[in-house]
Amino acid sequence: MGTLQSRGFAFEDLMVWQKAVDFAENVIKLIDNWDAPRKHYRLIEQLEAASTSIAMNIAEGKGRYSRTYELMSL
Repeated sequence: MGTLQSRGFAFEDLMVWQKAVDFAENVIKLIDNWDAPRKHYRLIEQLEAASTSIAMNIAEGKGRYSRTYELMSL
């Protein structure tokens, strides 16, 4: 039995992945409009990394060969 991806079901088809991408785009837009002092640059980097990691973790889980791992990444 093949993985879902080998049967034509990619992570881009998952609504949760699409919402995660939308969330990351919204966070990045908010950050771009935020006039923060220099001392907050590290916080801004962490917000960007955290918001984008959601979609990346879902995509990584879909790339695994185990159904169990796919479910754990969601």
